Amino acid sequence: MASRSGHVLARCGFFRAVISGKRGHAALPQESFDPILAASNVVIVANFQGGDAFNVTPDSVTTGDTFHAFSKESLTQLRQRIEQVIMGQAAKQRCKASRRYLDSGYYLLGMENKTLGKSQLVHSPYFQINEVAIPCGAALHASLWLQVVCPEFQPKVYLPEGELHDAL
Repeated sequence: MASRSGHVLARCGFFRAVISGKRGHAALPQESFDPILAASNVVIVANFQGGDAFNVTPDSVTTGDTFHAFSKESLTQLRQRIEQVIMGQAAKQRCKASRRYLDSGYYLLGMENKTLGKSQLVHSPYFQINEVAIPCGAALHASLWLQVVCPEFQPKVYLPEGELHDAL
């Protein structure tokens, strides 16, 4: 396992917003509060779901995407701006919005194996998985999950003062 100082990848967050309006028939659009119109003005999103009829404005629309920044402060600013836009566009169309955010991150695992030749990034057609790293990756995932989801189950480790060693 290895690490280096400085930025390697940006921090990442996910958002999902549900914009709720008032269902209405296409023949009477003035009687509906259109969540599709509100959601379409939010931001460019990777996920957009709403309605199942061709001639009825749905009750709600669910939309979501990721956002990225190199600093915690920038990630917080992005989150606040997304919040402002979602709430503002929903209110503009007389709709309501609920939203959920999830902060996340990235790390590289098994990217270098000198016997496989030159290392390629994951989106390259020449990328080769270093399968030796899979058990280490599984342990890392489990450890991170426990720290975030179940912090009360973390073992207490007591080291003598001055005896700290970083394996990285």
